[in-house]
Amino acid sequence: MMKYFVLLLPLFFSAVAAGNNGQFQQCISAYNAKDFQTSIMCFDRAILEEPKNPDNFLYRGHARAELGDLRLALKDYGQAIALSPGDPAAYFYRGVLWFELKDYATAIKDYNMAIKLNDSYWSAYVNRGWAQFETGALNRAEQDFKLVLKFVPNFTQALSGMGRIMLAQSKLDEAIKYFEMAFEQEPNNASVLNLYADARLANGQYSLAINMYSKALDIDPQNLNSLKGRGYAFAELGEKKRAVNEFTAALVITPNDVELLNNRAYTYYELGNCYDSLEDYNKAIAVRSDIAELFHGRSQAYQCVGLCDRARNDASKAIALDPNNKKYVEQKSLVINGCK
Repeated sequence: MMKYFVLLLPLFFSAVAAGNNGQFQQCISAYNAKDFQTSIMCFDRAILEEPKNPDNFLYRGHARAELGDLRLALKDYGQAIALSPGDPAAYFYRGVLWFELKDYATAIKDYNMAIKLNDSYWSAYVNRGWAQFETGALNRAEQDFKLVLKFVPNFTQALSGMGRIMLAQSKLDEAIKYFEMAFEQEPNNASVLNLYADARLANGQYSLAINMYSKALDIDPQNLNSLKGRGYAFAELGEKKRAVNEFTAALVITPNDVELLNNRAYTYYELGNCYDSLEDYNKAIAVRSDIAELFHGRSQAYQCVGLCDRARNDASKAIALDPNNKKYVEQKSLVINGCK
């Protein structure tokens, strides 16, 4: 089953100079030039000069987050909040980082504070909506997205959020409608394209999905969801070798992704490349030995190469992990009766 990815707001908008300090302005210039390391060192000096200026900590947090130093960025945002507890921005950006770290409950708390301090902070409502979605609170997420769209009808991330909720509820026509509106607002947004493509894929429109995933990859060649999605679409169209190529490209980015290993393994099996299939199943099971589907797939691959005892053993393991799955019971019967 396809895994859908949450659309994230861009982490940070272009920094706007917030003070008259010359040191601060130099740091902002480095930040806007995307020289984040220089910006951090500059803010280090600015903090020595003005240790009670919250903007120094806020923007150093931005720069650290851009470099992936999320924990240090969280500390900076915390210091900015301590120095200026009435500023919603630090709460908002700290919420973004908690979301990135998959601590959705804490992210929601920070977005709540940002909204409490500024009840028109629409980006905070949208991000809270996405965090609510990740916790399974679809009704609350929908309330946030609809509230934003009431006041800002063309807010791309809110439109995408509504589409994502409709997709989760298998309301595919409504999902496509929302994603189409989001796409009209930002046709070169890779995240929007991915979600729109996901809906087309779920709706069985595989060629359209491939076209959208390809456009997303033109924008972001390392986009994991685009490679995965295009692989699924090629597989559904019967183009198994092209599907393998997409899964392989995605595995270069994330080599221990169990979902990808499982899907490439099964595609290899369908192509009759049973030893390649076994290799992928072995890798996947080394990462996750608690997934019945992996043992079921490896049982089929073992049967394909004539290793019947191992096939029977894996068929039994799949049933032990999911005893009510008829497919696994049937596989064990096939191995017992058909693998000699």
